Amino acid sequence: MQRLSLSATLPLLKKIARILAVSAGMLVLLIVGIVCLGIYLNHRAAADAQSLCDRVHLTSPETEALAIAASTRARHVQGTGKHLFGFQGWLFNAVSCEVTTSNGRITGKRVVEALD
Repeated sequence: MQRLSLSATLPLLKKIARILAVSAGMLVLLIVGIVCLGIYLNHRAAADAQSLCDRVHLTSPETEALAIAASTRARHVQGTGKHLFGFQGWLFNAVSCEVTTSNGRITGKRVVEALD
């Protein structure tokens, strides 16, 4: 049985250590990238919902809000006297512009954030 000398195994150990260090660095960069993507998507959803709410004017016809929302990437959910225009954030997070209506006119608007 042959024994490897320390001088023969040292370069191999250095290569293994280098591979582990590079792998750990790549993993850290991947995690940082995923976190930054989540922050960006949440910010973008909030900004889009706020922009839509800012473009909708009180006392205007509700068809105006529907036309404005049609030009965006908003998901539309209609309830009794209420329209929700939702923007997807990170994973299950979403931000919506909630528009309330009465007699075909817009009576209120607000940004609603649904975080999970």
